[in-house]
Amino acid sequence: FDLIYIDGSHERDDVLIDSILSWRLLNENGILIWDDYTFQSARPPKPAIDIFLAMNADDLTEIHRGKQLIVRKHASARSADGV
Repeated sequence: FDLIYIDGSHERDDVLIDSILSWRLLNENGILIWDDYTFQSARPPKPAIDIFLAMNADDLTEIHRGKQLIVRKHASARSADGV
């Protein structure tokens, strides 16, 4: 996929799983967008997204941070399979 928009569950753990699985499907130079980055709840999505960003910091470039957070996957990013 060239573009993936994550706007499902607002629960922290669900968002982390969606992020990891989506990243595997995202093409090089693809765009990943999280909606509701600043959504407030008992287990908000922001900490999960921040963990994902830290885990993949070398493989992405942040494009926008606000209600939505948008990143581009580097062309040289390692796949989740290590290939």
